[in-house]
Amino acid sequence: MNPVRMLPAVPPWSHWPTQRLRQEEAEKPRSFSRGFRQIAFTDEERMFPSFKSCYVPGIVTGEIARRGWPVFVGVDLAGDKRPGNVIFVIALDPSTQRRYPVEVLCGAWKSPEVAAQLAAVHGRHPNLRCIMVENNGYQQSLVDWIQQSPGDNSYWYLVEPYTTGYASKANEIFGMPGLEIEFKNKAWAIPMSEFEGHPPHCRCGWCTWVAETRDYPMGSATDTVMAMFFGREAISKWGIGTTMSAGQGNVAGFNDR
Repeated sequence: MNPVRMLPAVPPWSHWPTQRLRQEEAEKPRSFSRGFRQIAFTDEERMFPSFKSCYVPGIVTGEIARRGWPVFVGVDLAGDKRPGNVIFVIALDPSTQRRYPVEVLCGAWKSPEVAAQLAAVHGRHPNLRCIMVENNGYQQSLVDWIQQSPGDNSYWYLVEPYTTGYASKANEIFGMPGLEIEFKNKAWAIPMSEFEGHPPHCRCGWCTWVAETRDYPMGSATDTVMAMFFGREAISKWGIGTTMSAGQGNVAGFNDR
């Protein structure tokens, strides 16, 4: 009888050497357990367990964009440890104050390319009201890039910084956790048709955002979530109806607690 020949062991993640795996486990233990041990996140661990309740079938983002509703943009710019940029575009229904994401753009763009992407967004959404970025430094950089770009750069004045810092981001009502109140009360309408049926490994902007928001804050990346948050902050500042006093707007879903 011929002896059984054993196949050589093949590491399941050849591009993850042992040292890098140990580093990933030490730095991101929960996302490591989900990604490499297949231990799923629970609703108790997620900040936005009601996110999926805002999925709406049949929404056509092009139709929403053509309604002429005011549009707000959040921008998360790349840093030393984050190579990618995100532009998150939200249309606001003035009659209900419900938020409709209409574009999620992701890319490792250089400065002129970011300006070009924003120029294209402005061209597609002439009712753009505000472009919000993280802080004063990013605001000035973005304004400089826009002003130095060819073509229509007249919208540079729409760029504003979000400057209230981490303490505000952590606020249970007005910070990141406050988004869960809005999701729970259906203050967002998320177009399922933009990502439904995409393969599990899809990395389009919509699928990236859905995955990062679903797993936040336990996931390995948060860029699209932050861009969404800045867009939401732009709405909080400039999206309140004209019949409401400044700072006293009854945003749909937000005050229905």
